[in-house]
Amino acid sequence: MEYTKGEWSYDETDIFVSDGSNCEGDLICLAPLEYSRSMQNWEANAKLIACSPELLEMLEQSLYMLENTNNVAFCDAIRKLIKKATE
Repeated sequence: MEYTKGEWSYDETDIFVSDGSNCEGDLICLAPLEYSRSMQNWEANAKLIACSPELLEMLEQSLYMLENTNNVAFCDAIRKLIKKATE
């Protein structure tokens, strides 16, 4: 499964991929504030979704660095989470 590459950002209603020069780009998801419990809740969710590609990349790099250690259970947990996010 392939996700949309680029830097993900958010504004008051959407989460999108942008080149950083403006708030226009490929739409990732609609996140209408009126369906959220609060502005704080909405912003926390938007931030988490917007940084998802970076989190996945860091997780993949961490797994690569840990694979030569004896922490098999931790590496298996990382593999499972990466699989959940990508398949």
